[in-house]
Amino acid sequence: MDNEKIFIENFRNSHNGGWKTFFKAYKIVPSFKKSKSILLAVIITGFIQIFLGFSQVDLYSFLVGTINRNLSIIPNLLGFAIGAYALFLSGFSDQVFRKIVFIKERFIGSDKPRFNTFQETSAIFGMSIFIMSIGLSVNYILSLIIDTKFFNVFNINGTFADIINHFIIFILNIISIYAILIIFNIMINLFAFSQFISAMKTLEKNDL
Repeated sequence: MDNEKIFIENFRNSHNGGWKTFFKAYKIVPSFKKSKSILLAVIITGFIQIFLGFSQVDLYSFLVGTINRNLSIIPNLLGFAIGAYALFLSGFSDQVFRKIVFIKERFIGSDKPRFNTFQETSAIFGMSIFIMSIGLSVNYILSLIIDTKFFNVFNINGTFADIINHFIIFILNIISIYAILIIFNIMINLFAFSQFISAMKTLEKNDL
């Protein structure tokens, strides 16, 4: 395959608007492996589970309270994340944008699509919104299940009910705490974004 065909094929693959391209641009596997937010969410959740194991708190009441707190917090954070994403998308001048988008040479000599700085940074903001949306959806679905008293139709003894509640709280807290911690990632990404724009403007001003 000649260079022109490689360019066209990789261009098409790297600019597809589907989920597969989104996860590739984010580099989901290495990003999650290196994520300190996930590690911190697991640590915080572990301490909560240890506390619950030694306390006399009613697990069901704790679960309901956790869901209510998350449903009051996460939508506000999600709104902030969407606003930050909109700020990012609107923050480029034409001259700065031309400097960070792909150039033809990025696609030559490789059989895999490559992503420019704009695409990768956009994917980071998009992933933050995606995780928060998952956290909001999980909490909302659990609130619906609790409101419908779905589990009341099952004859579950106290010990097994505690195990189920512990498991649900564990999974819910990892997802929700991670979704909340992402706000710090958004803040540092906004700072990095402003630094990048500042650097580009400085280079532009000095004709570099």
